[in-house]
Amino acid sequence: GYNQNLVYLDGARLYKSNNVFDFVPVVTDETAGSYQYFYGNYPARYGEHMTSVLDVSVEEGNASNFSGHFNIDLMQTGFSLSGPVLDQGSSFFVSGRKTFLNYPYSDLFRTDESGNNTYWSKPDFYDFNLKYTHQFSENDKLSYHFFMNSNGIETEVKETDENSPELEFSKIVSERYSNIVSSINYSHFLNPGLSFHANIHLSNYRLGQRIEGDSSGYINSVLTYINRYNAEYISGNNDLALKLKLNWNPNEDHHIKFGGNIVYHSFNPVQTELRIEDFENTFAFDTSWAADKMNAAEYILYAEDQFLLSDDFMVHAGIHFS
Repeated sequence: GYNQNLVYLDGARLYKSNNVFDFVPVVTDETAGSYQYFYGNYPARYGEHMTSVLDVSVEEGNASNFSGHFNIDLMQTGFSLSGPVLDQGSSFFVSGRKTFLNYPYSDLFRTDESGNNTYWSKPDFYDFNLKYTHQFSENDKLSYHFFMNSNGIETEVKETDENSPELEFSKIVSERYSNIVSSINYSHFLNPGLSFHANIHLSNYRLGQRIEGDSSGYINSVLTYINRYNAEYISGNNDLALKLKLNWNPNEDHHIKFGGNIVYHSFNPVQTELRIEDFENTFAFDTSWAADKMNAAEYILYAEDQFLLSDDFMVHAGIHFS
């Protein structure tokens, strides 16, 4: 999205990751095992995007003991749970959150300009993480991560005609976007200074927008609908990606990375439905249309080297092709 932070979650790219007006962070402290944030000096591996980058590795479960966390505050409630799975080499981590701004606190977003006109918004959000990790040996590790979230906001406006108090106008505008991501990560350590990493993930992003409204009035004390309209807009995309990376640290002053990515995009540009009813003029209109899907492939190769020249100077060199 325009002016959006780029967010990776266990190697998978998230679309439109801001939650509830950015009041709610992308992940909680309990969910983020580690993260890196870049806002200017982009490493070559992120060179296809010129925006700030947040790269999050989701927490791995505790392979020895069970532990949990529960949180509730003025905006949301959430939990996390981790522990071993059968043998000592496997572990799980699960977390979830839910806001309740659209329930008891919806009046915080309500404004009454007068006794006749009312406006309010109802935001809501939830997300869910599940991660399974298996340590085959000291040098081999495999993990599976599933993530889903949903963000929504509904805005409603009610107005009364000052000249004709019996006439009432209402309009509802809503938007909801969601991500569903499945990713598999494999790591193999060839020696203490050389490691190989592979990631494959499938993601689905969906955006739905809706606007509906009607105006009504009483004629001879009988409620009569004058007109009503409803429009829905749906778009989104699916990504299938393969990422390969080789990390090499020949000594403590050199950190070298080579890698390549292949990303296959399938875009659904628009699917729209429009309905209009005008009872006053006995007119009705109902139609729908959809644009053809668009497919695109992304190929990326990069190499980078971060090395210390002295205690005071560091060079971060890289080359990126996409």
